[in-house]
Amino acid sequence: MDAEQTFIDASKIASCLLASEDAIEEALSSVAAMITLMPQIKRSASLTIFHGQEVIETSQELIEILASSRRKIAQLHRKLELTQHQIGLQHFAFGPVGKPSAEENHPAMRDIRQVA
Repeated sequence: MDAEQTFIDASKIASCLLASEDAIEEALSSVAAMITLMPQIKRSASLTIFHGQEVIETSQELIEILASSRRKIAQLHRKLELTQHQIGLQHFAFGPVGKPSAEENHPAMRDIRQVA
């Protein structure tokens, strides 16, 4: 396989990886928004605490699954970066540049890691 084809293939994999990361984060955000809305809607409908309890619990389980998926996709990302170096593409950036060191130290990221 020539260097140009290797780069093209790596770019395709990187695009799929980034799309997967975005999809997981979008799903996590949407489920969190739904969970936030449920108690508000329950109150405005004058329902008791018993209404929707199973839905809240199932939604919380889904958040845990999505957080686990997020952790796994981050692990995959790191492994693909190692592969990138192994095949000689360490000088090329695929996706956003300036990755996580600044974000990892952000207080919100510490909260996310504690939940995950």
